[in-house]
Amino acid sequence: MSKNDIIKIELVKNVCVENKNSNCIYPKQDILKIYFRNKKYRIIDLFSEVDITEIDYFRILETKKTKIKTLFKEQTELF
Repeated sequence: MSKNDIIKIELVKNVCVENKNSNCIYPKQDILKIYFRNKKYRIIDLFSEVDITEIDYFRILETKKTKIKTLFKEQTELF
C-alpha cells in the first residue's frame, strides 16, 4: 500500500464555483473529488477539465440540489 493510493472518488453534482477575486459565481456544474490514503484530496472541475484544488481564489458552493455519488471506494476487507 502506498500513501498516494486513491481510496475514494466522488461525483458531486450541482455545485457552483465562486471566484473570490471577482465575486463571480459560475452556473451549476459537476466536480470530482478524489481522496488519497494520505488524507489529501484533489478537486477536478468537469466543465473546464482542470484540477482546481490549489486555486485559492475558487470556492465550491453547494446548492439545494447538490448530490454526492460515490464512484469508487476502496474495499477495507479482503475476501
